[in-house]
Amino acid sequence: MRKLCVLVTALIAFPLAAQMQLMQLDHRELQPNSPECALGLKYDSGILGSGATSPNPDWIAAMRFDLPAGTTAIRQVCARIVRISSATTATIPFDIVIFDDNGPTQRPGTLLKSVSSTTTFAAGVSSQFASVDLGSYVPPDSGIFVGVRMSGNSVGVPYDTQAATPARTLYFSDTNGFAWAPFAGTVKALGIRLDPIPECIPTPTAMCLNSRFKVEATWTTNSATGAATGVKLTDETGYLWFFSPTNVEAVVKVLNACGINNSYWVYAGGLTDVNTVLKITDVRTGVVKTYTNPQGTPFQPIQDVNAFNAAGTCP
Repeated sequence: MRKLCVLVTALIAFPLAAQMQLMQLDHRELQPNSPECALGLKYDSGILGSGATSPNPDWIAAMRFDLPAGTTAIRQVCARIVRISSATTATIPFDIVIFDDNGPTQRPGTLLKSVSSTTTFAAGVSSQFASVDLGSYVPPDSGIFVGVRMSGNSVGVPYDTQAATPARTLYFSDTNGFAWAPFAGTVKALGIRLDPIPECIPTPTAMCLNSRFKVEATWTTNSATGAATGVKLTDETGYLWFFSPTNVEAVVKVLNACGINNSYWVYAGGLTDVNTVLKITDVRTGVVKTYTNPQGTPFQPIQDVNAFNAAGTCP
């Protein structure tokens, strides 16, 4: 039994370090050139340099994702795929693989899901995002690894080495997940993103209402301009402040009225005469509604009962 453990350790330590290769690629080619998962959870800065690859079949590059609070499922995964030869049109097969983080020292552990897909490159294109629809995959908890599985070193997964990019936990396997090795410390994030459900991710200047509507606002006076801070009160309602957290400037709510007129309604009221531009984005459909209050005019009530009613808005 002791010899077997030593042998396994050797397999883990040696082949991975020997087989993982780097693809030297032009940084300019690796800028995101499509909106896939642009509204979702992404850790890369958009500057993706070299790529990870291996001459072996079924190699995997995987990154840990910490899903936002309130995530109920994952709608899609988007992965940047690169290829060495771009002279002709080619269809590249790959798998999106999702692992639990229950492996040794929180490495990728139990394989939770595997989805096979392809992406077709036009002649002259060497890198692009490929989107894989997961329907509504429900992860076991908020900590998972999402990876790309491919074969051979003519294709790869690019990564971000920018100093300002926060480092993620990244692992590589050229044994189809049997053994894993960490990436070098200079590699901060892989070109892998995902759209959680709800896809709206709150920030200090964007609050999420009804799980999918991103509410933002900017303000302008005669001497200054800035972004409003949103504070969520309920799933449907929140307020905005401009100058001080004790000074509320506007309240906003987005109501689900799909059962009434197949729409989501927007109501807002202001306690200001400052020039205000209120922007609400349905992150599932991409539809944006903008409401403007002119400088020096008391904020007029907004009662838009047809705000969001595009195809696909309601179930």
